Amino acid sequence: MPSSQNSGPEALDALRASINHLDQQLLGLLNLRTGLILKVGEIKKQAALAIHVPEREEEILHRLEMTNHGPLQNQHLRAIYTEIFAASRDLQEELRKK
Repeated sequence: MPSSQNSGPEALDALRASINHLDQQLLGLLNLRTGLILKVGEIKKQAALAIHVPEREEEILHRLEMTNHGPLQNQHLRAIYTEIFAASRDLQEELRKK
């Protein structure tokens, strides 16, 4: 990864290229996670289990916050995962309608 000590347009371009690369990796991981969420949704559908399990979401958030060493603050981590959870629930709801 480029050093943050560098300045100028070349350093900015290099940092942005690194961010773009990380964004692609994050997208791939989010899609892998979503594939697993859909499998969980199928099991929940077959077993007539609740889609929204707040305790599970809180368990995930707590585990992530305990292992988060920044610079991302826990409040931001929580906001990101709240959106991920909402999207996951939406996808499981759609699955249940099929």
